[in-house]
Amino acid sequence: MTEKMLKINELEQLISISESTIYKLVKKGLFPEQVRISTRCVRWRLSEVQEWMQLGQNSWKKKQANQKNEAA
Repeated sequence: MTEKMLKINELEQLISISESTIYKLVKKGLFPEQVRISTRCVRWRLSEVQEWMQLGQNSWKKKQANQKNEAA
């Protein structure tokens, strides 16, 4: 099954956060990272965005940190 990928404008509508704020949150580790499709094209995984919506920013960051520690 192919995972649904969101464009930035779809993402903005879904979570009601501006593009610049989304990129700031990604940089701080408070939002799922984008997936690079090509040089000028990125998308976000719907499943990760939905998980972020359920967990909230701080819990998302803790979960990502735990996953990185487990992988190391």
